[in-house]
Amino acid sequence: MWIDKYACEALNLYEELRDSLTDDEIASFRKHCSMVELSDLFEWTSKNLQSVHAYVEATPSQRKRKKIWQDPQVKPLLVWAACIYARQGFAVLQALKESGLPGLQGIGYRSMTAEAGRAYIYVREHEEPEWPFPGPSPFEPE
Repeated sequence: MWIDKYACEALNLYEELRDSLTDDEIASFRKHCSMVELSDLFEWTSKNLQSVHAYVEATPSQRKRKKIWQDPQVKPLLVWAACIYARQGFAVLQALKESGLPGLQGIGYRSMTAEAGRAYIYVREHEEPEWPFPGPSPFEPE
């Protein structure tokens, strides 16, 4: 089914984004995150959603050419937000795949609504972690 390929590629993109930070960048960002509230990071993401979307959509070479995306203060936060965004996209594609919704053309609206509800439950139950990088999460209590 066509959705399988998109789900697989979404997971590959997530891994590409996750692996794009150096160990030093991750360590520095982990330290920064331990001093702020997770809600502040999500607020930043909401305010910069267009940039996050563009970053996920961009190729690695396009990301390297955009000066603001290479700023040491911005890049780790942008990559973190992009990782979460990509994993959320993967979760939606996986939910569609698991539900069979893409192959249900021509069914009644009640059945489609019920199946869409099932897909939503799948997404909600497969919530992604807030720390996509290797090592301990700065958001977990020690």
